[in-house]
Amino acid sequence: MLAMMYDCILIGSGPIHLLEALYLSKQGKRVLVVEEKEQIGGAWATVTHQGLPPLEIGCHIWDIDKKAYAFLRDHLHLNLQPLSPSPAIVYGRFSFPYDWKNMVFLAQNALKHLSKLAIPSFFKALFNSEYYHFSIIPSKYYYPEGGAAELMHQITAQIAKTSIDIVTNASVETLSIDENKVVTVATKRQQWNTKEVVMTSFSAIKSVHNKGEVYELPEPRLRSFIHAHLVFEDNANTPVSYVRLMKHPLIHRVSDITHQLNYTQHTLPGKKVLLVGVHEDSHATMGLPTQKALIISTLHKYFFVGKSAKLLEMHWNTYPTQLMHLETIEHLTTQFSCIRQLHSVNFIHGIAQNCERWQSV
Repeated sequence: MLAMMYDCILIGSGPIHLLEALYLSKQGKRVLVVEEKEQIGGAWATVTHQGLPPLEIGCHIWDIDKKAYAFLRDHLHLNLQPLSPSPAIVYGRFSFPYDWKNMVFLAQNALKHLSKLAIPSFFKALFNSEYYHFSIIPSKYYYPEGGAAELMHQITAQIAKTSIDIVTNASVETLSIDENKVVTVATKRQQWNTKEVVMTSFSAIKSVHNKGEVYELPEPRLRSFIHAHLVFEDNANTPVSYVRLMKHPLIHRVSDITHQLNYTQHTLPGKKVLLVGVHEDSHATMGLPTQKALIISTLHKYFFVGKSAKLLEMHWNTYPTQLMHLETIEHLTTQFSCIRQLHSVNFIHGIAQNCERWQSV
């Protein structure tokens, strides 16, 4: 049986890829999206725990870009709301506006070199211009009222009106390019032909076959993003939006997603739902009871919950990823004109880079 022929196959189903698929489909192209997991959305997928609506799987914060915000409002019809209170960074006993994160990273990086008496590296880190962009007055950060669930609902609603094909539970293993630059995209059970492949740094392909030669790709870096959803009985007014914790032995991020329940009309009066991201190494070495106790004590310590808050539920979720090496991606996209990369690690940057092109059709 001949493999199905497409104009473009996108490996991975994160929002950037889905928006690219919409753009190509509007141009009259035949498009396929192949996703290795059961649910589309990549890191913007949701998880459902018993008695709770779909919740985003990880702590998210969007960078500030007016052009990207305008596209998300006008073309995806997202109800973007300012995060309140302003996102923050907690470094030990001190709290800083999230805008200062680059300066915090600068100081942390420079001091690391100084502690090793690496003076040239210290000055190089100290004067790295990449970190000298911050605002003294905290900026307004925006995020959809319904979080990842709202984002994915709006995108999939548009996809439903197109002829875009989507295949899930399918991990692409090989790309085979013939003399006519037709690419055969193959999983263990299926294969399709296409004129173009679009991939991201998370499209962990094993090998590329080109005119009889086989390029075995390096093993990708494996990384898991681990989060816990915690439901508290908490009537105290202890507002928090998004906080990045530095130097904490377990936690790296905390976000309050209680308001996202309004989008699904699933209110929990007197309840607070927090999402806590933890370090992968710490999660692997600490016992779960220890982690639970440390998370709860930290939430109380920084007043993310009230003094009398009672934990009702706690649910863990793990999102495993395979990150291709930058050199591998550059080699593929340079060597083969039929392979293209879309940057998707930073969502807002990805939107800003592509929104004018997407709006042109």
